[in-house]
Formats: sequence, C-alpha cells, structure tokens
Amino acid sequence: MGKAKLDLWKCTNCKSTVTKPKEVELKSIKEVRDEITKKMTDFETSMNFNSGKLDKILTIYTEMEKRMKVMEKKQLELEKENNELKKAMVEMKDANDARNEALENRGRICNLEIRNIPETRGEDVVKIVQDLGKAIGIQNIMEADVQVAHRVDSQSNQNRGNRTIVAHMGSRYLRNKWIQNYRNMMNNTGNGTRSGLTAKKINNNLPDVPVYINEHITVQRKLLLKEAKEVAKKYGIKFVWVKDSFILMKKNETEKLVQKIATKKELNEYEKKLRSNF
Repeated sequence: MGKAKLDLWKCTNCKSTVTKPKEVELKSIKEVRDEITKKMTDFETSMNFNSGKLDKILTIYTEMEKRMKVMEKKQLELEKENNELKKAMVEMKDANDARNEALENRGRICNLEIRNIPETRGEDVVKIVQDLGKAIGIQNIMEADVQVAHRVDSQSNQNRGNRTIVAHMGSRYLRNKWIQNYRNMMNNTGNGTRSGLTAKKINNNLPDVPVYINEHITVQRKLLLKEAKEVAKKYGIKFVWVKDSFILMKKNETEKLVQKIATKKELNEYEKKLRSNF
C-alpha cells in the first residue's frame, strides 16, 4: 500500500471503539460521585453507629449519676444516723456516769472530810475526830456519833505526813451539824479577826496549822465545784458551797434564788443563763 493510500486508510474496527473526550469526563465524574456517595453513606452509617454509642454512654452516665445521688443521699442519712447514735451514746454515758456518781455521793452522805491535821505515831483517828468535835463546839459527843474514821492515801506528795481523814458519822444530821458548827466558827469575827480552826485547838501537842472540814464528795464533784467557783468569779456570784453533795450557788445575801448544780450540763446551762443576763 502506497503512502498516499496509507494516509487515507482507517481501521473500521478502531473507528467504532474510539472514546470521545466528553464521555471520558462524564465517566470520571460519575465514579467520583459514586465514591463520594459511598463515603457519605459510610460516614452516615458511622455517625449513626457512634450516635447510638453516644446515646448509650449518655444513658449509662445519667443512670450512674442518679445512682450516685441516691448513694450520696444514703450516705448523708447514714452519717446523720451515726451522729445521732454517737450523741445518744454520749448522753447515755453521761446519764450513767451522773447516776453512778450520785449513788457514790449518796454512799458518802454521812461522811466528813477533814484535811491538814498532822499525823503522829500510834494516833487514834476516831479520838482525833472526837476532839475536833469538841473544838468546834459539839456537846455530848457519843461513841456512836463517830462510827469509823481513817486516813486516806493521796497521790500528792504535799499531803504526806498529814493525810486527809474521812470520818463516817452516825447520821447525815450529825454530819451537817458538825459542818455548820465549823462554818460558824470560821465566820466568827470576834475582835475583828477570824478565829478559825487549827490543829493546836484540837490537840495542844499539834502545830498551829489551819484545819478544814467539808463534805466527803467524789473527785468528779470536787472538779465540778472548782469549775463552779470559776464561773462564780467570772459573773460575780458571791456564794458557792456544798450541801448534801449538791453544789449551791447564790448571787448575794439578798438573793432568794439558790441554784442547785449536780452535773456539768447543769453548770453549763446556768452559765449560759448568766451570760445572757450579764
């Protein structure tokens, strides 16, 4: 085939399969669109899946939050109940302690506590108490008036050599009579001076040191008495004393009201009342 014919010849099979440029472009766009559509569908599916998971997580979180609130409420209720139980136990203990102390003081209702009488070798403590009675003006002392008397040990080294004497009297009436005579003696201001009670007035062989007589009360009641005196000093209460194991407080000579104190709670309530009127 000559060159001229070759230039004019065309393959009929190839001619029918030639792709036009526009068709190629449309095909590419369709493929891209299909790919995008597929990805969008996949994304939507993924979003729906994740959204479902998120909803589930939110539901679980909401449920947990509700449970936490219920647990917090229960914990607060338990703490409140626990505090109430603790308070009740403290109140029960205080009431029990107060009851036991009242019983112990009741058992001492006929006792005298005598302090600062020097000890001597072979001393007769009952006779010392009887001689003390004479020194404060008690007449006709019977043997049964002083039933038991003995020295009691003290934790303080300062009391070594003059330990406290506890005397069990025949009755509360006798005990109170001896204490009243002692107080009258202490308040006697003849010649402008207090006469006072000394060991020498009980026994001439003893030194001239002061002797003190009080009701024989418990250590707890003594501590309460000390606190009561501090309250009295703070608020100008003139008189504080003990009668039948109760602490009595009186503002002044003209005051008719006498406050009776037996527990720390009662003292606190009385101090609160004083503070409000101060």
